Amino acid sequence: MKPANVEEYFNEVAALLDRSVAAGEIYTCRLDAEVSDFVRLNRGKVRQPGTVAQCYLRLHLIAGGRHAEQCLTVAGDLVQDRAAIAAALTTLRTTIAALPDDPHLSFAIDIRPSRVVRSSSLPAGEEIVETMLDAADGLDLVGIYAGGPVYRGFANSFGQRNWHEVRSFNLQWSVYHHADKAVKTVYGGFDWALETFAAKMAGARERLALLARPSRSLKPGRYRAYLTPTAMEEIAGM
Repeated sequence: MKPANVEEYFNEVAALLDRSVAAGEIYTCRLDAEVSDFVRLNRGKVRQPGTVAQCYLRLHLIAGGRHAEQCLTVAGDLVQDRAAIAAALTTLRTTIAALPDDPHLSFAIDIRPSRVVRSSSLPAGEEIVETMLDAADGLDLVGIYAGGPVYRGFANSFGQRNWHEVRSFNLQWSVYHHADKAVKTVYGGFDWALETFAAKMAGARERLALLARPSRSLKPGRYRAYLTPTAMEEIAGM
């Protein structure tokens, strides 16, 4: 599956379904796809790089008051996927023939197309990881990077087409002083800004220096404490 051709592929699938449904049949089709880079880091080195490319089609076939759905894992190439889509329609027709009418069946018939493509200045994952490792020189760093495009599409027999495409990234890392003393930092979004990343790494180094100070043992009692936003997020997510 090539990122530049996913929308074109989905439009081809919709056109194929338009030609394939029989009289009296209605279809809806949803696409969920992503092409994401994942890189795990440990002790300031790349340990596990990889790319995940996955694409799913969810077909919903309606005939009168009866309907059925099927989800397909597809290659993102109509030449390869055409037979699987045709087989799915055949299976759905067989399933529908054995089902009773659904009194709660409801679907939209108004056509409200939309297209949202959010372009972003996101460097290649290799470049981001290299920048991170350079900035973390001399640190015991553990982290993970994930980034790439995500796609969502919708089409139906009435001619509605909706498309949503966005590129984003998420970078999480911890730098360790020793044992269980570490500073965690998160940077994510749609647009990569070197200045923002550099500021976050500098902040991590400053906080790491605080952890290097001698520990103090506290006697039982009431104390005021400061929790960073990251710490509060961790607590709230438990």
